[in-house]
Amino acid sequence: MTLQALKSRGVPVKGLHSKSWDNLDSLIPDVVITVCDNAAGEECPLWLGEALKAHWGLADPSSLEGSKEEKMQAFDDTMNSLATRINGLVGLLKQQADKNQVQIYLNSWHSKN
Repeated sequence: MTLQALKSRGVPVKGLHSKSWDNLDSLIPDVVITVCDNAAGEECPLWLGEALKAHWGLADPSSLEGSKEEKMQAFDDTMNSLATRINGLVGLLKQQADKNQVQIYLNSWHSKN
């Protein structure tokens, strides 16, 4: 259903797959945002680098009990929430906000779903 939800938004899905932290050893991010809320019973990874960090805990829509329509609505709700948050972050970065302003924005979503 994840791929179906992405396709419905026009997101290309060819070649998408989960990646291990081990495959990202050359990546030096500016911002790290975890979104897991108990995905597959796993704990969120801890990023120890210098990046700005935030946790936007979102329920895993694939774990919802209910009809196909209810599950697709949960995917849509999650994608809407992420789009709102990411668009706000991009807007802030375009305004050349300083690190403190960006961290405040990132943290503002911590307790919201």
